[in-house]
Amino acid sequence: MRTLRLHPVEKVACLERCSLFSGLDATTLRELAGVASAEEYERGELLFTQGEAAEGLFIVGKGKVKIYRLSDDGREQVIHVLTPGQPCAEVPVFEGTRYPAHACALVKTTVLCFTRRTFLDEARRKPEILLNMLAALSRRLRHMVKLVDDLSLKDVGARVAGYLLEHASGNCVRLEEPKKILAGRLGTSPETLSRTLGQFQADQLVTVDGKVIHLLDSLGLQALADGQQ
Repeated sequence: MRTLRLHPVEKVACLERCSLFSGLDATTLRELAGVASAEEYERGELLFTQGEAAEGLFIVGKGKVKIYRLSDDGREQVIHVLTPGQPCAEVPVFEGTRYPAHACALVKTTVLCFTRRTFLDEARRKPEILLNMLAALSRRLRHMVKLVDDLSLKDVGARVAGYLLEHASGNCVRLEEPKKILAGRLGTSPETLSRTLGQFQADQLVTVDGKVIHLLDSLGLQALADGQQ
């Protein structure tokens, strides 16, 4: 990790994209930018580790951050992949607890960082931040409930079919992340993911062209995602 010197305008632009600071006036955003540090992480570098005291809140400026947990046998479960504008670790920082997962840069990534004390001071001064935080937590809770349901109630084929339908643009899905990361998000292994996509091709549900997956039978995929096949 190295500290960067970002122009205040760049910091404000990053904060404007973040749901935690939605609706704040320009003056407040400039003040927040003034107390935020900018940090750059290389691909594979950890922002924090599970169990570490939560002393910093991060906003992704550029790049991607993977939030994940490790099972006792070393298996990785990806919880979130954060993109520019998304916050990270606001809950443990607010509570004063420990980070509940690991955070790792998937590519060279720039983040804005607020210390716990700074964030709490600003939240007390601007209650809108706390209201925005409640909305963000509601969205995250819905995501976690869906994740738990998918992992506990659906098989790999259903999870893969659901992912393809959810992320399709037209009849195509472009895989923007390595297969290992996608497999981790779906609670499976890269080998099983490859076999599942291969079976989808054999069943004429999709065709795979490098990182682009073409959906041939959306109704068939929906039936799989709903557990009807």
